Amino acid sequence: MTNTNSIIIDEEKAKKRNSLLKSITISQQDFEDSRNEISPSFLRTHQFNIPNVSWEDVGGLEDVKQNLRELFLFPKTLKRMNLPPPRGVLLHGPPGCGKTLIGKALANQHQATFLSVKGPEILNMYLGESERAVRNLFKLAKQHQPSIIFFDEMDALAPSRSSSSSKSNNTILNQLLTELDGVEIDRMDSSSIFIMGATNRPDMIDSALLRPGRFDQLVFIGLPDQISREKVCYYLLLN
Repeated sequence: MTNTNSIIIDEEKAKKRNSLLKSITISQQDFEDSRNEISPSFLRTHQFNIPNVSWEDVGGLEDVKQNLRELFLFPKTLKRMNLPPPRGVLLHGPPGCGKTLIGKALANQHQATFLSVKGPEILNMYLGESERAVRNLFKLAKQHQPSIIFFDEMDALAPSRSSSSSKSNNTILNQLLTELDGVEIDRMDSSSIFIMGATNRPDMIDSALLRPGRFDQLVFIGLPDQISREKVCYYLLLN
């Protein structure tokens, strides 16, 4: 036997639900607001945004900041002189000295999307998957230009081929070299990709990556001196 009371209650719930649904309106602004909170599923495996980090957040390292600013400010001048602009920068030095923070500050200054990936994250046990990950990484960067691809722990991704590295590492390195050579860079343009890498052991990276046209510039990020430490402490006190 059907319970009449339950039917009446269900009908009342349905009427309330339909009334509530009719009162809900979705505008274009709702979609725009949701973009700030929800990232596409194919980007969730990577950090892919414009970082909220400025040069003021980087204590000291004034020479390094000036050097990186020049790399972004002068390439158009070099282009007028028919000189190739630098294609990538490798930051090296002891761990914890601000290499990743510098990359984020540079991306924020030029409002470039920042795609950060650690070298071991690309490695995959299945044949061809690591190379596909490298291709997809550059594909994503091209879809969100201007952008900065930041390879952390570069020594794990591209160890020297003269060492006892495995065959899989060599194929990943070859794929990375192919993608680097295929990137067209025009500084201060809306269609530009800049490559950055970070490592604690630059001596372990294959020399093919360090030749002109790839990672042109090697920038040392050392331990902070007294003035830099004071700036870091001052920033921490303010925040």
